[in-house]
Amino acid sequence: MGLFIQPRPPFWELPPITSTDPGVLYQFGVMCVTRRRHEDMIRTGWTLWTLCGLDQHRAWEFVYDGFRGWREGADPALVRAFLDAVFERSRGSGPGSTSTGQAAATARCWAGMRLLEHAEGDREALEQRLRAEFSAIPEASWTPEVNAFMSAGW
Repeated sequence: MGLFIQPRPPFWELPPITSTDPGVLYQFGVMCVTRRRHEDMIRTGWTLWTLCGLDQHRAWEFVYDGFRGWREGADPALVRAFLDAVFERSRGSGPGSTSTGQAAATARCWAGMRLLEHAEGDREALEQRLRAEFSAIPEASWTPEVNAFMSAGW
């Protein structure tokens, strides 16, 4: 009889604490900010995103700010996997997708542009994919960076 070993999910999919109370998670996230615990900030934001949406309890800020501190020393392949997960989840196709509207559009724009920064291989194919994705987002939701990209000023 074989032993089946489940692959461990990426760190951002693992809740940082056992509580599922958004208020408790928020307080934990704030503590992580003050202590510069970037991975736990990302995990807190991801868990809040799952529980109550990207625009609640500062979920997006925890993900965004955590990434900014974490990416410097992180494995580039893991950084790309994380950005792809944010991009897919914000478009409503990733696990635990609960966000719509402005917050999801902002996250998708941000993750798409970071994917472009960290691209390996066929950059042209990624640019085409991003142009198609961004075209589906109302222009009012575009970040200035996406606006420049879409205006062919990239």
